[in-house]
Amino acid sequence: MFRRPRVFFKESIAIMNHHGIIFLLKIIFILPFKLAIESYKLKRSNNEKPKTIDLDVFSRIFMREAFLLADKYSGEQVLNPLFVGLQNIMKYLLNSSKYPSEILQCNIINIKTDIFNESIINRSDIKSRFEWLSKPEFFNPKEDPVILYFHGGGFAIEMLPFFHSFLRNIARHNEKTAIAISHYTVTTSNVCDEVYPIPTLESIVLYKHFSDALGCKNISLMGESAGGHIILSLIQYLQFYKLQLPKHAVAVSPWLNPGVVDDDERQFMRNNCKLDSLSYEGLDLFQKQYIPNKNLRSTYNSDPLLNIETNFDSIAWEQITQNCKLYITYGSDEILRLQIDRFIKKLDKTCPNFIMENNVLIDHNGGHIRPIMNLHKDYNKWLRSELVQKLVNALGV
Repeated sequence: MFRRPRVFFKESIAIMNHHGIIFLLKIIFILPFKLAIESYKLKRSNNEKPKTIDLDVFSRIFMREAFLLADKYSGEQVLNPLFVGLQNIMKYLLNSSKYPSEILQCNIINIKTDIFNESIINRSDIKSRFEWLSKPEFFNPKEDPVILYFHGGGFAIEMLPFFHSFLRNIARHNEKTAIAISHYTVTTSNVCDEVYPIPTLESIVLYKHFSDALGCKNISLMGESAGGHIILSLIQYLQFYKLQLPKHAVAVSPWLNPGVVDDDERQFMRNNCKLDSLSYEGLDLFQKQYIPNKNLRSTYNSDPLLNIETNFDSIAWEQITQNCKLYITYGSDEILRLQIDRFIKKLDKTCPNFIMENNVLIDHNGGHIRPIMNLHKDYNKWLRSELVQKLVNALGV
C-alpha cells in the first residue's frame, strides 16, 4: 500500500545508525566539493577541445562520486529505504500502485539446481518478489507480450525509482504489453546468505511462474547492469535444462563478470572512469558483498552463470541465439566496455544468428545504462531517441 512521503521519511530516519548518518553528512558537505573538482578536471583533461559538462555528464559524475562516499552499510541504511519509498511515490504518481507486490515461494527441491555447486546454495526456500507495472485489462498470456524487468545496482541497491517512467513509456508503446518488475533480494551488510546465486534462483522461480503457471508464450527479458547479468545467467540456465527460452532478451550495460577482474581490465577501469557513472572501487565493494566467501573463490570463478564472459560456453550460446533474439547495448565511455566487447566478439564469432550490426548497439559517448536514463514523461519526446526506438524494437513490442 502507498505510504505518505512524510511517514516514509520518518521510518527511513528511524532505521539509520551512525553509519547511515555519516554517509548523509558526506553527501551534504563533501560531495559538492568533489563534484566541482571532478568537473574541473574533466574540462581540463582535453587541451585541444575541453569537454562540455552537460546534464548527462554531470549526472554520471554525481552518481560515481556519491557511490565513492558509500560503504557497505550505505545501501542497507540509506539508499535502499530511500529508493523503496520513492518507488511508492512514483507508482502513486503513475497510477500503478493498484498492483500490489506478489511473493512466489518455492522449495529448492522443486527447481533443478545441478548446474550450481551445492556448497554455494544455503537455502531450502526461495522467495521471488515481483510487481506488475502494467497489465492489460483482458490479458491473454498466450499472445500478449510480457516483459520481465530486472534492475541494476550491483546486486546491492534497490531499483532507482525514476526507472518506472521509462518502463511506463514502453507500456504505452503497445497497450497489450504487460510489464513485471523483479524485486530480487539485494545484498546487505549483515546477512551472509543474501548473495550469489540467490538472485539467479529467484529469477528462475519468477520466470517459471510466468512460463508455466501463467502459461505466457511471448516473454521478453530486460535488464540493466546487474540486472543484465541476471537475465543472461537465467537464459543459460534455461538452455542447460532445455526449458522454454524467452523470445527476446535485452541486456543494457550488463555486468558480465561480477566474480573476477583481471589485471588488464582493472587498469582499464581505473584509466577510463572519468566519463562513467561507475568506478572500479564501487564495483569492488559490490563484488565483496555479493561474493563474500573467499574460501569458495575457485568455485565461483569457474561458474558460467556467474562469470559469463570469462566462462563463455560457445555451444550453449549458439543454441540460445538460435531460439532467443539477444540484443546488447553499452556505452563507449563506460568502464565495463572491455568485458562487454569481449563477450560480443565471442558471440559474433561462434553464433551465426548473432550479428553485431543487428544485435549490438554501441551508445557513442554514452555512459553506463544511458538509454534507460531517458526519463521523458512525454511519450512522443521519449520515442524520438534512436536508442529508445532500437530498444523497443529489440523487445518485440
